[in-house]
Amino acid sequence: MPADPVAAAFAAGVGYPNPIFGLDDALQNKWQPIADEIETQTGIVPDAFALSAYDALFVVQRALEDVGDLRNFAAFKAAFVDEANAYEGVTGSTALDAAGDRLKRDFDFWAVQLQGGGYGWVRIGTYIDGVLTLF
Repeated sequence: MPADPVAAAFAAGVGYPNPIFGLDDALQNKWQPIADEIETQTGIVPDAFALSAYDALFVVQRALEDVGDLRNFAAFKAAFVDEANAYEGVTGSTALDAAGDRLKRDFDFWAVQLQGGGYGWVRIGTYIDGVLTLF
């Protein structure tokens, strides 16, 4: 729930959709068990950024296994790109574009809306694999 009621009323009035990295609902069977275990262990509900970091650690670990150590950074970098391009994690493909950004860029759109006498954040849409869906 937004802390400032005046700001929340303004945000709800203009309907600004706030994008944030999102999780593909079609992959929930992969990411939900990990999210549940993280919450059990830490008491914190992980978001898409945390689950992306989970995947990134696997890519780093695999690249380190490929090169053995970090003394040859060029070899590690090449191994990291190769592993990222081949890895399917809980957030989907970690393949990279030429700039080193993930090819799969999924976003959720959230907006402040009036709910039961107060304001709260509501997911109002998704952008998954190039398709924008509004709820």
